Amino acid sequence: MCFGLGVFGVGIVFNIIGVVIGIVGAAICIVNYPLYKMLLKKGKEKYAFEILELAKEISGDV
Repeated sequence: MCFGLGVFGVGIVFNIIGVVIGIVGAAICIVNYPLYKMLLKKGKEKYAFEILELAKEISGDV
């Protein structure tokens, strides 16, 4: 954003650099949520049984 607004320099080159960096940042933000959901699902599948067993042990339902 600083490149696009001319804080670091003035000229078309700085504006182009700012736009490119902004597009890359937006793409990372867009990919972040689906990646998080995928990793969360895998983690739940991996540890669900162990968590339920520990919960039963703690509550005394064994």
